[in-house]
Amino acid sequence: CVRVRVCVLATKSRNKSEARQHSDGRCHRMPCGCRYGLGPHESYVDRNTSARLGSWNGTVDDQLFPYVRPQETGNKVGVRWIAVHSPTGGVGVVATSTVTTPELSASALHVDGVALDGGAVKSQRHAAQIHSQNKTVLHVDLRQVGLGGVNSWGQGPFDEYQTALPRRGHRYSFWLRPFRGSHEDAGAAAMTNPPCTHCNAIAPRS
Repeated sequence: CVRVRVCVLATKSRNKSEARQHSDGRCHRMPCGCRYGLGPHESYVDRNTSARLGSWNGTVDDQLFPYVRPQETGNKVGVRWIAVHSPTGGVGVVATSTVTTPELSASALHVDGVALDGGAVKSQRHAAQIHSQNKTVLHVDLRQVGLGGVNSWGQGPFDEYQTALPRRGHRYSFWLRPFRGSHEDAGAAAMTNPPCTHCNAIAPRS
């Protein structure tokens, strides 16, 4: 069994056109997903009061909401672990939070971020133009900027829901390991990670 601790350093980009750094893991198409965190619906740092903490499972196809204009979708906050796997006891991969990063922001989709959002210049596409791809994209983030929109359109997120980076960036980590089986086996795999012996090395620095 291979078990990897992934450490991420998030820093500001010198390219101002890069509104978001798409850090994701791509794997062969895995149609099933499960997680322990807030659910059952999508949630964001400023949109989660109706979400409940629990174990959830379903299909990856169901995680993409057909907004009129394609955009960020399917995110979940408060994630302790998230997994994607093949049906009927096939192979899968599970990402688990660590002591220094107890909660993650994560999603699993059959499309990548570029397909959902082309950048600053919008092409005015519609949901029917987004086609499922032959892969599963697992996003594992520390945090996302809030959605804003408290005036129904155009208002940015409040200051507490921004993700301002300190001068030396944010550091976070998670465990990533393969498993075989169903969502019950994913939960068992998520609970077998060793203690983080180098947590101080990945703690956020100001």
